[in-house]
Parts: sequence; C-alpha cells; structure tokens
Amino acid sequence: MLYPFYICTQVITEHLLPRHKEIGGMGLWITSIAWKDGDTLQLYAGDSEGSVMILRSSDIENPKFFQEKKNEFVHRLSICGILAVSQENFVFTIAFDHLVKGLDATNGNELFRYKNPNKCNFSCLAWDTSTHELIAGDE
Repeated sequence: MLYPFYICTQVITEHLLPRHKEIGGMGLWITSIAWKDGDTLQLYAGDSEGSVMILRSSDIENPKFFQEKKNEFVHRLSICGILAVSQENFVFTIAFDHLVKGLDATNGNELFRYKNPNKCNFSCLAWDTSTHELIAGDE
C-alpha cells in the first residue's frame, strides 16, 4: 500500500461556533459520522457537544459537502454513535447520556427517545430490515 492511502479533498469547518474558531477548533470534535445514499449524498455528523449536523453534496462525481442544517444539543453529552437507515428515512443516535434518539433524516426533528433502563451507555446500534426493528446494545 502506498502512504498516504487517502487524499484530503475538503475540510469542513462551518460547524464550528465562533468561540471555537478563535481557539483553532480545539473545543469541538466530530465524534461519529454516518453516510446516507440516495439522489444526493448526505453525511450525518455527531459532535462532542451533542449536536447533529446534516451535510449534503448534490454532485456525486465530485462531491463538495456543505452544512445544510445543525440540530443543536440533540443530546446533553457527546454523541458516540450514529446509524442512518435510508429505507425508513431515520437517523438514530446514541450518546453518553444513556439515551437513544430517533431523528427524521430529512430535517433532523426528533421522533422518539428511549432512556436505557440499565442506567448505562448504549455502545452499538443495528437495524433489522426484515422486522423493521432497532437493536441497541449497551455496556
């Protein structure tokens, strides 16, 4: 393999708040990302403040992403996992606040929330396409 095995094509900094730009972005981190296929390319990015950003690109051949929407503080703490379910138009998030949340994939509106009865963090998400069920594992 050749090093580096990737080529940087774009750096997205639109999500940074003005206070984070002043210190070089060191206060905010992208902690999870999910990809959604379709007519347009979409990325869902969760950050260390519990926010979810929707990034889009209309050009599939030469994608340049722009921030379409940012849902501030979806979770109280850092997001540790995102799952995009294209068939159902859902985005599921888990965070360090013991919650799993379901969002509408087009606009980011919250559809449901579920607090872990075991009082610990969820660690993984999966979607069962045959039964249309969300499977969440915890610590």
